[in-house]
Amino acid sequence: MIAIFMFIILIVFVLLGAPISMAMAIGALAAIKYSGLDPVIIPSLISGGMSNYTLMAIPFFIFLGNIMNSGGITERIFDWCEALVGHMKGSLAQVNVVTSVVFAAISGTAVANAAGLGMLGVKAMRSKGYDGKFSTGVTVAASLLGPIIPPSVVLLVFGSLSNTSPGKLFMAGLLPGLILAAALMAQIYFMCATGKVQCPEPEKFSLKKLITATKRSIFALLCPVLLFLGVGTGVATATEVGILGCVYAIFVSIIYKTFSLKNLIDALKKTITSASSIMFLTGVGSVIAWVMTKEQVPQTITNALVGFTSSKYVVLLIILFILLFLGCFMDGTSIQLVMVPVLMPIAAAFGIDMIHLGVVVALAVTIGASTPPVGVCLFVLSTVTGEPLENVIAGTKTFYLPIFIALLFVTFFPPIVTWLPNLLLGA
Repeated sequence: MIAIFMFIILIVFVLLGAPISMAMAIGALAAIKYSGLDPVIIPSLISGGMSNYTLMAIPFFIFLGNIMNSGGITERIFDWCEALVGHMKGSLAQVNVVTSVVFAAISGTAVANAAGLGMLGVKAMRSKGYDGKFSTGVTVAASLLGPIIPPSVVLLVFGSLSNTSPGKLFMAGLLPGLILAAALMAQIYFMCATGKVQCPEPEKFSLKKLITATKRSIFALLCPVLLFLGVGTGVATATEVGILGCVYAIFVSIIYKTFSLKNLIDALKKTITSASSIMFLTGVGSVIAWVMTKEQVPQTITNALVGFTSSKYVVLLIILFILLFLGCFMDGTSIQLVMVPVLMPIAAAFGIDMIHLGVVVALAVTIGASTPPVGVCLFVLSTVTGEPLENVIAGTKTFYLPIFIALLFVTFFPPIVTWLPNLLLGA
């Protein structure tokens, strides 16, 4: 009863337009007060939720992405990707997706991907005659790769909430991320080949151009490789890899002569804003998780599902529907803070691998960044490109089919997720 009261308060304040963190805090406070407990326990619960070592990696990966954006490094990566896949049908749209793959292996968030490639990718596509609706739609869809391909802030949050290895989660996200990228590229090819969008004829592949672009961007391209090796070999924790990545990014910006104190300060300001928001949400989320545990909400839902079905795939489908619905109204971190404590006992009861569940949850909540009414990537693209919001939404809708196909593929074929982490880091 108390948990229901808490969620009613939370939903009411969200509908009134309150920030999700404030709505969660008020809901948790009301629930504790209503239950007769002393609210003095709230600070200790918030502090405990924010003190998880895994969460230390989050500000470093956000800072890393901001440095790459402000240091002019993203442009070099884009030029290299253009030399690599610019000859394909769909040309710059394909380049946009591949650039997002590379940038996702550095930034770890959808917003950083959308902001970093919003101006660069869309501007390049418009200059070649691509429709603004299609250009922004491609960029929004491609930005969803950010939280899936390692390193991933979303997976770090899941790891901290579920006590799951961040390294294994990172490795688990690689193949699903590449599958999503392949699905988007196939959709682009189909749309251009069938004339659904007007795509200019691509340039012929030039090995000389690729070699030149590789030389020009080699230090930038080494960053995701080093991050992957650090986590994949287990020689460093996610936090240590994040720190080393930041140092390396600053080093690269100095080599490319794009480093400035102003850019560094701007990157720090953006990092503090983003990271503090996530950390506060995590702290408040721990209070909500405590209330739900005290009220035995996870056990009640688990027992209901056990009585309803014995198939873990039916349960996974139900979980997907819930996460996708919540993604229309809440950001990914908030959804995880509310849902992961509920999903953990369900996963245990139905034999769902936690690594598999983590990637499924990450992909499902990330899709919410591209769905109205509160899809943050839609607003980011509209802001940085000047394209009307309704055009951005319309362009993004054309990519929902391949996105959902990739989601279902990852959900119902667990080895896609678990094979690589088991191979590299052990079962």
